[in-house]
Amino acid sequence: MSQAEASRKTLAFAALLLGAAAIAFAPIFVRLSDTAPGASAFWRVVSEHRVNALFTAPTAVRAIKREDPSAELTKNFDLSSLRALFL
Repeated sequence: MSQAEASRKTLAFAALLLGAAAIAFAPIFVRLSDTAPGASAFWRVVSEHRVNALFTAPTAVRAIKREDPSAELTKNFDLSSLRALFL
């Protein structure tokens, strides 16, 4: 089993054991055009689904920081539900 497979299984089963829902989301941070979602897609999912705990890789955080260093995109979304960020 690859590390990616193990990570997905851990995400799914940990949420089920806690009686929580899990959203598996793999955003693409490479901006192919002005219409590509980029880092804003990450915050849109948190806002729309009222995510309260976010498990992500440090690579994703670095990609967001590279695209939006001053975190301006977060101002466009309601992130009040987000209580924890796990790297």
